[in-house]
Amino acid sequence: MKTSDLDYFLPEEQIAQTPAVPRESAKLLAVNRSQKTHQHLHVSDLPNFFTANDCLVLNVTSVLRARLYGKLTHTGSKREVFLLQNRVRPCDAGSDPVWLCLIRGRVKLGERIIFAEGVAATIDKVNNDGTFNISFSSNPEKFDAFLAEQGHVPVPPYIHTEPKAEDYETVYADPKERRSAAAPTAGFHLTNSLLEKLKQKGVQVEKVVLDVGLGTFQPVRTENLEDHKIHAEKIYVSEKTAKNINAAKKSGKRIIAVGTTTLRVLESVANQDGTIKSFTGETRLFITPGYQFKVVDALLTNFHLPKSSLLALVAAFIGSVDQTLVLYNEAVEQKYRFFSFGDAMFIE
Repeated sequence: MKTSDLDYFLPEEQIAQTPAVPRESAKLLAVNRSQKTHQHLHVSDLPNFFTANDCLVLNVTSVLRARLYGKLTHTGSKREVFLLQNRVRPCDAGSDPVWLCLIRGRVKLGERIIFAEGVAATIDKVNNDGTFNISFSSNPEKFDAFLAEQGHVPVPPYIHTEPKAEDYETVYADPKERRSAAAPTAGFHLTNSLLEKLKQKGVQVEKVVLDVGLGTFQPVRTENLEDHKIHAEKIYVSEKTAKNINAAKKSGKRIIAVGTTTLRVLESVANQDGTIKSFTGETRLFITPGYQFKVVDALLTNFHLPKSSLLALVAAFIGSVDQTLVLYNEAVEQKYRFFSFGDAMFIE
């Protein structure tokens, strides 16, 4: 299909710049696919759609302070470096950290960028896709401390201010999983109190990991959607989680994914019979209209950018590009807020 088929008009003032306060006050467009109905509600109404016959799956990845500012050593020109979660090679004890990254501003192979705290990086490789391999002259422990002190929250370019770190993080993010270059933003809507209400209703909660990177947020620039090449992103599903989700599926529970990243994890590790396997590795799964879902029965998600891979996934889940755009256009008319800090859609 043509990428242009996933286009819609969005007034700039409806691009959310800050999260809803409180988070569950965000609007919720609740879509029932089988009944072909939808309702305009709020995220606080979400527990009404859940029963003890549901299994909610969260992506507990945590956001890396991935945006760095430095200067070229030979000219002093400023450069912005955006670290992706993919390390080009593992950081063994004592070795220099090596990262795949994006760099704003022209650089050449072999050039060095110096940052605060005396940390510097060398351009090791210029890749064909516009990314770079860079190596940092710092041991992993010092580098992690440098990121914590000097790194900036990696908000997307349509957000024009830098939020507090806690605003660009889910309440259930695991600090041990701090490897993502962007947040799994559908999870922003879930507060501790909302999760507790779901648990009190007997909802089973499971956790997986997808480290968000270019595979999730890189724009689609190809004329034909299927020609878009998605970047690999690291995923992790433990044996215990796989066993629990398989048992839930076997007992007839709905598997509900919080966010497109969670959905992609579950579908990436799916067997043909709808069960899943434990896995540590990478996924390049690109879900487009016509995809047959094997695991996920319902999805909580945000409103996504026009002509994006995430909008393609939502259209595939709804089952119709035209119906998806009808819903999106109605959300625009109803003054919903869009993108990372925006309102939510629940599709069942």
